[in-house]
Amino acid sequence: MNGRARGAAAVELAMALPLLLFMLFGLVQIIILIDTKTIFEHAAFEAARTGAVSADPQTAKGRALRVIQAVPRGAGFRGDAAKITLTEAGGSIIAEVSSKIALLPFFRQASLAAGGDGALTLRARAKLKKEPFLGY
Repeated sequence: MNGRARGAAAVELAMALPLLLFMLFGLVQIIILIDTKTIFEHAAFEAARTGAVSADPQTAKGRALRVIQAVPRGAGFRGDAAKITLTEAGGSIIAEVSSKIALLPFFRQASLAAGGDGALTLRARAKLKKEPFLGY
């Protein structure tokens, strides 16, 4: 390989590397968001299930908070920022878990440059039929 071919390869790498890194970090961001959303969905289900069989909504919220603690620390999520709401409608319990998730630094900067707040709001909702409280 002569000097010109090596120079051309270096230029091609310099042009392709930012795109490859963008795609790699984008994939990582998507995986983090899917994982966090899955945990939020499980937390909403646990809150709805506990609320459906228990008379105490604080017990249901506590159960959801324990599930939310499974979100990895590097996911841009602070566990104390989660909002958990329980409502009763038509004989059903509806649990909703929501929170803002900070994006990875590159995407956060892009969001801020575009007028956003550098975060994404994730929501999960579960609805279960209320069951009679048996007192246990």
